[in-house]
Amino acid sequence: MAYHHFASVKDVTRELVAYLKPRGTLAVADILRLEADEGEPPIMAKYEYMVAHTRGFTEEEMRGVFEGAGLENVAFERFASAKKEGRDVQFFLATGTKPTSEL
Repeated sequence: MAYHHFASVKDVTRELVAYLKPRGTLAVADILRLEADEGEPPIMAKYEYMVAHTRGFTEEEMRGVFEGAGLENVAFERFASAKKEGRDVQFFLATGTKPTSEL
């Protein structure tokens, strides 16, 4: 639940994948950004002056980040929802596996 605070999730993902053993799995749970959220300020916008904060991620973004870092068998699943400041928030779990041999 911290990916939405990283300035570059691509860099962080590549770094995490580098630590995985072959066939190791990276799992990330975070906020799902829906098309309906576009144009709305992030729920935690009032804290942006303290820490970087995005609106979360779409499935396509996370698949692109994981595949771009060399992960295979990427899966994406919505797993929970909650209310924050009166707004619905959806959460996802994305997973990907490091190949047995790098290309």
